[in-house]
Amino acid sequence: MVIGIIAILVGLLAPAIQNARESGRRISCAHNMRQVATAIQLYHSSARQFPSGMSWRAEASGCQPFEPGTTYWNVRIMPHLEMGTLAAMINPASSNGQAIDDKTRQAYQTVVPAFRCPSDTHGTVTTGVFDWRGYTRANIAACFSPHGFIVEPEADLRCLTADPQGCSGGSLTTINPTVLSQSPLNTKPGRAIFNMPGRKRKEKDVTDGLSATLMLSEVISGGSLNNGQDHDCRGSWWVHFGLMFTNWKTPNTPDPDVWGGPSPAVIPSGKPGLPPIVARGGGWHGYMAAARSMHPGGVNASFADGATRFVSDNIDSDAWTAIGSMDGQDRAGEW
Repeated sequence: MVIGIIAILVGLLAPAIQNARESGRRISCAHNMRQVATAIQLYHSSARQFPSGMSWRAEASGCQPFEPGTTYWNVRIMPHLEMGTLAAMINPASSNGQAIDDKTRQAYQTVVPAFRCPSDTHGTVTTGVFDWRGYTRANIAACFSPHGFIVEPEADLRCLTADPQGCSGGSLTTINPTVLSQSPLNTKPGRAIFNMPGRKRKEKDVTDGLSATLMLSEVISGGSLNNGQDHDCRGSWWVHFGLMFTNWKTPNTPDPDVWGGPSPAVIPSGKPGLPPIVARGGGWHGYMAAARSMHPGGVNASFADGATRFVSDNIDSDAWTAIGSMDGQDRAGEW
């Protein structure tokens, strides 16, 4: 009888213990994100602008002629996270996760705890398609659009189209939810702080208010398939697809994420509960991934004033779009 009572008590306590552990993991995740948000602010104080979401070495000349080499927002802020040594290992001539030397490869294989959320599990990425071998994953990502593609309709596409690694398509396509009509170009108002290629934005550009403008949230890192291959690069901090999200769908939507395609038509995830990535059209930069987390009920999010909050999965879609915009002149209200 005593054993039976103990078993009942254990059964009652187990969920409470699990909830307490997850609460601790969520707090730790929020702490990491707050540190990253602070590093972005420190970068802005030094450079007088936010870090570019993604930029090419030859951007000043419009990549004419093309010169390989891309740098992402998270690498730019590493010195402000006491990771200057890791940033220095990454060869600036490396592009799209392609390590051109051993030091760069070693950097991509390095676990970066500051970019991780302990509620998630983190396998390494191994795929022969791009010679990614044992590259690590993370979770903290930047918002690249309040409602559409990771590349804005107004972007200079010369570097994208000059890149020999399959950068096809056009950001003006009406497949992009940001674009209402293509000729003449008519788009939804509002742009995110981060974008690509080479958007250089400052605090003065955030006219909707720093406390009302989203900078960071979470993505769930992808998982390997049974054959050991992994084309799902969500959570890969060293390539564009893994370090960004857009507010086109509310957090933790059950709908698939999308990319420009055309092949493969479906990129499955080996992680239970994580929807696949499906091809939709629009070219290489027709990528839209939702903010996602392993926390029950929502995601952590950091704003341009450095504040970090927990955002419910049930947030109104218009409010989620509004906080993803820095200058849409729309107000999210209470959420």
